[in-house]
Amino acid sequence: MKQDIRGPLSILAAAALWSTGGLGIKRVHLFPLTTAGWRSVFALAALLAVGGWRELSLTALKRRAVLGTACSYALTLILFVSATRLTTAANAILLQYTSPLWVIALSHIFRQERPSRRDIAVAGGCLVGLALFFLDKISPEGFRGMIAAIASGLTMACLIVGLRHEGLRGAQSSSTAAVLAGNALCILACSPWMVSGLPSMTGANWAVIATLGIFQLGLPYLLFSKGLRHVTALQATLLGLVEPLLNPLWVWLGTGETPGCWAIAGGATIISCLAADLSTRTGHRQRT
Repeated sequence: MKQDIRGPLSILAAAALWSTGGLGIKRVHLFPLTTAGWRSVFALAALLAVGGWRELSLTALKRRAVLGTACSYALTLILFVSATRLTTAANAILLQYTSPLWVIALSHIFRQERPSRRDIAVAGGCLVGLALFFLDKISPEGFRGMIAAIASGLTMACLIVGLRHEGLRGAQSSSTAAVLAGNALCILACSPWMVSGLPSMTGANWAVIATLGIFQLGLPYLLFSKGLRHVTALQATLLGLVEPLLNPLWVWLGTGETPGCWAIAGGATIISCLAADLSTRTGHRQRT
């Protein structure tokens, strides 16, 4: 029995830890790039401490796909923190989950993978959900946050397509190398704001950022990688939908922040489309 449930439990644990990002970022009143950079410092240190240094590979990073994947990961980290600071946590995480729209487009452009009718239906549903977000009354700052969140969905899609490309090549450790390099690139890009923000860093800020880096970025990656050994990619993605459901809940409990009615409707539309699609695919795969 333990053999059957350890994969799903690892994926669920990773998604639950990822979902704490919104609350942690809201608790740290620093410039977004300061938070993003120091968070990656702790994440990188944690991954290297548990053996990630064995996966370092300069040879892998010389491949354009791996380097591109690392850059996409770094941009995703920066954009998500920025979006969470500028708009509601619900808007940030749910708009990031429009990434399937971009995955379909990028897969068609770069891998000549034609979308199926089901893919187009899901994309259409996600577009409807995305449009609903903009029916709420939005401040200029909130609008910039929503644009950053949508951009993070695009960079996440680049990350997914890059990892898929490497998987088809049969690469063994490129994903870990890309994650390590992505955190390093995030630190490099954010370093000016990390240094300038040092005078504003309090003990509470350090504690929250360290927790984010270790337990919201580093540990979930290890749990997710472990879980993928025992579940399919489709099942892992479906279980991962726990993250956008829990993220706004933790922020509401911790800060009282609530998304607008149209944002709730848009988020429900996006999550419903993704969940229905993944359930259908999983069921079809089990029957075949």
